[in-house]
Amino acid sequence: MTRWLALLIIGALVVFGVNGCVLVVADENVAQEVREDKHRSRLARDIARDIDGDESLMDSDISVREHDGVVTLRGEVDRLSSLQHAIDIVARHPDVETVISHLTVEVEF
Repeated sequence: MTRWLALLIIGALVVFGVNGCVLVVADENVAQEVREDKHRSRLARDIARDIDGDESLMDSDISVREHDGVVTLRGEVDRLSSLQHAIDIVARHPDVETVISHLTVEVEF
């Protein structure tokens, strides 16, 4: 229903020639991510970008928090080597004093 309403509004804007209007339709998860990112420090955002951009960590789900140079990682990785790699990415940032890992490794038997 929300998407149809959004399409109707966009169609009306196009038909009536309204300029300079932006309509963003997103689900609740996107809104939560935007709120969390707004409160994240620059260092945490930089580290999260590095982790998200690392090809070997693409299958991982890692969140980053930082306070006074102490970086905490939470989430799940698929291999033990990925866990160590994520920690190494964080540790190479010059403003990081301590890395705390609450990462778990998914193991299949």
